[in-house]
Amino acid sequence: MKVTVYGVASPDEARRLEAAGADVIGVFLGDRPGGRVLDEETAVRIRQAVSNAEICVEHRSSTPDPALASRLGARWIQVPWNQDAPQSWREQLAVEGVGWVLGRVPADEDDDPEWVVSRWTGYDAPTPDWVYVEVFPDLTDPWPTLQDSSPDEVDAADLDRMAAERPVVFSLPLTEEQIPQARGLFPHAYGFALTLRGRHGEVPGATTIDVEEALHLLEALRR
Repeated sequence: MKVTVYGVASPDEARRLEAAGADVIGVFLGDRPGGRVLDEETAVRIRQAVSNAEICVEHRSSTPDPALASRLGARWIQVPWNQDAPQSWREQLAVEGVGWVLGRVPADEDDDPEWVVSRWTGYDAPTPDWVYVEVFPDLTDPWPTLQDSSPDEVDAADLDRMAAERPVVFSLPLTEEQIPQARGLFPHAYGFALTLRGRHGEVPGATTIDVEEALHLLEALRR
């Protein structure tokens, strides 16, 4: 099970999260660094701070030059689902030896399951290494709806079927007590994504938590 923590802002955070069990450290870059949006120099220091965790980079304003990932020592570039990822760019990325991730694909409770899947099946090779799906991002508490089976709307069984066909990392509100339930509902999940909360709303994502919450959840996920 792959656990990704997005929005890491310092080498110290990266070291603590890796020690608690994070497999992937996600960093956000931007033309105007601040808060949890970083410059390249800080991203390089984060890469140097970890031993085993891989780095995933997302640029907040554009699809970055593939050479950027190589300069930063990143294993993946993440592209939000509504941002362009042309085939020529993906091919160039592969030449650099870097993978890509399709990020924050929304799966709303009233969506048709096939429509959710269509958000990532239209890509020619190279296809994303995994898809990061936000589960019912408009709901504060998605758990009751997840367990309501519906033939025309998304439920937990639909999401798990998607994960059985392609690597999917899920993001949804989690507590330590809900981790066994999440594993039971999504046995085919490639992993789970946690996103650290920014101070000024600069961090994208429907579900954000603070660093201490992330450390606690990581330790529980690794038991």
